[in-house]
Amino acid sequence: MQYLAELKKEKAFVGVKTEVKLLARNTSDNNWQGISNDETLPIPDSNQVRDLKDGQMVLVDVAGKNIQNVQDASKRLVLLLQNFSRLQDKFKQGEEEIEQWKQSLNYQSQELHRREVELADREQELEQIEIRRKEAEEAQAIAKGERAEIERMRQQLEKERREFDIESAVITQEQADYLRDVTTRISNFFIGTDFLYHQIGSCLDLLYDRQSILNDFWHYLDSIRNFQTDLDSEIQELNYRKQQVIQTQNRVVDFQAELKADEELVKARESTASILRSQIIGQQRLADQLNQLIASYGGTVDDVLDPAEVRRLEQMSTDDLEMEINLLQQEFDKAARAVGEQEDELAALEGEIAELQIQIDNATGAEKFELEGSKELAEENYQFLEASVSGMRSNMLERQAILNQQRAILDRRQGIDTSDDPAQKLKPILATVEAEKSNQESKLREVTYELDNARSIFRQKQEAFSRLSLEYEKQKQELEVAEVALRDKVRINTEVGTNDRILQPVQDIVDTLRQQMEAIVHDANQAQTEQAPQQLIENLQQMINSLVPS
Repeated sequence: MQYLAELKKEKAFVGVKTEVKLLARNTSDNNWQGISNDETLPIPDSNQVRDLKDGQMVLVDVAGKNIQNVQDASKRLVLLLQNFSRLQDKFKQGEEEIEQWKQSLNYQSQELHRREVELADREQELEQIEIRRKEAEEAQAIAKGERAEIERMRQQLEKERREFDIESAVITQEQADYLRDVTTRISNFFIGTDFLYHQIGSCLDLLYDRQSILNDFWHYLDSIRNFQTDLDSEIQELNYRKQQVIQTQNRVVDFQAELKADEELVKARESTASILRSQIIGQQRLADQLNQLIASYGGTVDDVLDPAEVRRLEQMSTDDLEMEINLLQQEFDKAARAVGEQEDELAALEGEIAELQIQIDNATGAEKFELEGSKELAEENYQFLEASVSGMRSNMLERQAILNQQRAILDRRQGIDTSDDPAQKLKPILATVEAEKSNQESKLREVTYELDNARSIFRQKQEAFSRLSLEYEKQKQELEVAEVALRDKVRINTEVGTNDRILQPVQDIVDTLRQQMEAIVHDANQAQTEQAPQQLIENLQQMINSLVPS
């Protein structure tokens, strides 16, 4: 299991004590579970962390209680934090947009509800106005009938007056009383008619007030219509955006297929590089075995000792020379074990790279991006370790050559016959192996160069693909927002039509009432201006009084 841990290095009595403090365990691909207790595990081989510092965050692979691998966790943590930051920014932006939509919809809903309540109140008021209009029409009908009756009575009085003027200029007291009674009744009628006209005027003023309220509603509907663009043109624009989104989606699919082909090319180059590395490691091991075999026969590959060193060895006693050779042999064996351990670690890294490649093939999205970063880190570690192992091999071969030449001097001084030396027969084989290894290393450098170029091109295309994917997501989100806005406009346009259907009949009723009442008031004003009824009655009364004998 893989753990996130803190590296601890403490100076001990002998050497440096290295251990890791476990902080969290990897339960699945991107899930980490914290470890509450301060659990620590020792690192048996301090060479694994010789390039890491005390307190550094590392990733460790643990089987049971044994640490199998230790690697720097800095890049892994940076990748996780970058992914988390991008997701957090995206979620925050989405929440802000949703909140803005909610506020806009709530405001529109509240405004429409308020208008609906006001319309309901205005409908009730118009019903009251309708009742008053009917009462005014009834009063108008009564007043019209009474005016006709008054006009008939006036004409009759005028006729009788003319007859009286002809017959006699004097009337009796009874006739005068009768005429006074008639004029009083006529005067009282005009007084009631004035009150009725006053009520009609009040109703007309109330209609003017209600018309002002209706004008506010009409202005509100006009303001909504001004914000409503041509729906047909917006629908065409929306269809054009849909076509753009489909084209971008097709480009994403084509780009993804191209990326897949480039990825297969990178895999093929990586497979070739892996095979060449395996062959070079095998050839190196074969060369090491040949060198060891040549050394076991007392042979040397090259003369690496200068003449002064040879003279020094010749002057030493055989016992001292043998002791020095034994010490060199122990150092050589220790270096050979270190090289073997490094080669095992190199093989483990190669297996890890292959395993990561398998996981990348099966992963998608952020997980694939994280695995690719881990693979790049593992490849860098592999290249660094391979360079280190190459240097250690060269140093080991140099030590082996020195040891072989010193052993040959010792054998000669001890009288050991080396005329029939099997080591000389193995040298051509070793030279062939070294030549083949050099050829494979040259091919590996070429393949590595091609692989680096392919990876660079692949990363550039991945970045371009990421930008194209972001553009596609952005176009898709803008299209969804545009569709929601268009639906809102269609809904508001429908509501405007509904309000038109509600307000127009009310407006027609108010217009009819206003016209009828204005006609009544106009007729009344004209009648009062032309006929002056009260003045005629006063003149009639004076005439009656003048005709009564004193």
